[in-house]
Amino acid sequence: MFSLGANVAAVAKLLERHLKIVMISRAERLRLDFDLGLKVSMPKGWSFDDENADPFARLKAAGIEWDQIESNVA
Repeated sequence: MFSLGANVAAVAKLLERHLKIVMISRAERLRLDFDLGLKVSMPKGWSFDDENADPFARLKAAGIEWDQIESNVA
């Protein structure tokens, strides 16, 4: 993003909106990475430019369930 002229605030906003961490099993990882081909990409139709894009779309496409934990980071 920086190479395209984005400033720190724009990058921070993108990370805040889209960066999520979820612990998954080895079997779930293999399904995501190899069975579905979603190791380094999101499902078809997903876009960073879409304000309503679901950051968990990859997990949902694989049928992976998780418990959301709220962060105390401000």
